[in-house]
Amino acid sequence: MACETRRPVGLTVSVVKNGDVVFSKGYGKRDLNQGLPVDNRTLFGVGSISKSFTATLLASILAERDDVTWDTPIVDVLGPDFRFQDEFLTKRTTLRDVLAHRTGLQRFSTRLLQFGMDIDRVELARRVRHFSEVRPFRTAYYYNNFLFALAGHVAERLAGKTFEQLLRERILLPLGMNDTTFVADALEEGNFSNFAQNYVTYSENGHSLAANRESYRIMKLHAPSGGVASNAVDMARYVQLHLGGGKGPDGRTLVPEELIREAHTLQFFKPYQPDREIFRPQYPVGVMNNGEGFGVALGDYRGKDTYYVRYRRMYRSGGFMGFSSLMSLYPDVSGGVFTSFNGPAVPEFVKDVNSIIHYRVADMLLGLDPWLNTTTACSFPQPWATHPVTDVTMPPAPSRDFPRDKRDYEGTFGNSIFGNLTVYLNSTDDTLRFKGPVDLEQH
Repeated sequence: MACETRRPVGLTVSVVKNGDVVFSKGYGKRDLNQGLPVDNRTLFGVGSISKSFTATLLASILAERDDVTWDTPIVDVLGPDFRFQDEFLTKRTTLRDVLAHRTGLQRFSTRLLQFGMDIDRVELARRVRHFSEVRPFRTAYYYNNFLFALAGHVAERLAGKTFEQLLRERILLPLGMNDTTFVADALEEGNFSNFAQNYVTYSENGHSLAANRESYRIMKLHAPSGGVASNAVDMARYVQLHLGGGKGPDGRTLVPEELIREAHTLQFFKPYQPDREIFRPQYPVGVMNNGEGFGVALGDYRGKDTYYVRYRRMYRSGGFMGFSSLMSLYPDVSGGVFTSFNGPAVPEFVKDVNSIIHYRVADMLLGLDPWLNTTTACSFPQPWATHPVTDVTMPPAPSRDFPRDKRDYEGTFGNSIFGNLTVYLNSTDDTLRFKGPVDLEQH
């Protein structure tokens, strides 16, 4: 199946069937400029699939503790100096609340602001007291990357090592996921030998533009929420862990089944999302998104004969500056799929490419006639629906005219959450820049 209109720069795919790895392959280019190919060990940033790793790590730690559970208030782990916005939230917010995205605390999706956060997870734990409540506690699903980073810090406090060390020692190395790393570590070490370059694309000319890898620095803080980098070979082993009830491919138990089962249990219902779900009779099948477990979303996939009998599906998508990934698990048949591509970062493209592959593979795993053929896979969601078209045209160059002297804009600015940013005039090229972990030009 090939679609000229949906050809990612590079793609990696792995498939598990009946608990065994049956496919692992790379396609396209990991680097366009150098013409380097993707293979099944090429690393891709998996984005929010990292959240599943964090929940799995916490499950392995809780298995060794009699004094901590999913329902232990976070303050009981982090100590009396830790607090949320008020006493009510401080006393009641648990790991379950954080991992199921039901705290209602404000989130921050503007990456530009995060460049100012040259902090570690210890400091993040101190600053969450300034996060405002924007949804009533435990009443709404409200996705929050920063609180998953906090969950990673809880793991650090419980086990006495860094999140990165714990994930390697408890999950990655025992599974044989020897290539898997963290995007921020790859930047610090300068090791991109088989690491896909991520790309963004503008419809004006169709050229794929390489993203600035300096942006990986913000993922040091966010390793638990979005900073893992992996490949098809390693992710197949991770899929096997979850399909095997916490056991690795060699039969070794890394996480007790009752704890991994709890992570796979619906913790919070999500409201109907018409832009993210597929319903009969508009479509020939139904694909439902029911709610959230711990680090994974839970839903149903098409049934054989009726509207109501469907196959269970657990999944997590992830995206980061051109990287787009999806992991889907079908526990009823011990099957799973992982895909990741490195661009282009066009909204409609990102949304559909992974899903189309997963639907086709899922039908094969489930022994069902595919509902997508070569034509509809390339036109999806047409002929059943249409996408709202997002304008991704390259914007015009910003004006370099200032109403005041540029030196008037210099200074240090900040707030209680994001800390300080220093704006200064670069005398070499006469541009205003702000200084955080990454030095960025501002016009």
